Amino acid sequence: MSEISIHIRHCILYEFQLGNNASTAVHNICAALGEGVVADRTCQDWFKRFREGDMSLEDRPRSGRPLEIDIEQLKVLIEDNPRLTPVNYQLCFYAITPPSIGIYMKLE
Repeated sequence: MSEISIHIRHCILYEFQLGNNASTAVHNICAALGEGVVADRTCQDWFKRFREGDMSLEDRPRSGRPLEIDIEQLKVLIEDNPRLTPVNYQLCFYAITPPSIGIYMKLE
């Protein structure tokens, strides 16, 4: 999780603890940090968690197949086969999407 995400989550928790509603929290946070830095829906979701007693600022575990890829193995594959497309690489790494592979290809 990025430092910015955790900072915004701290701000949302602060607004919750002040007793503000989600809409007011979004207004205050965006006024302080910049327009659009947090969405209404995001703030509502965090307020719901806080009302349920979950004060953790960490992401909850997500369902589905976890991404398990050896980045070094992908780099070697890209190096050895630079003309393949992200879709071709996906056949070797079932858990990764072609756009993600494209990002790794650009890093090389």
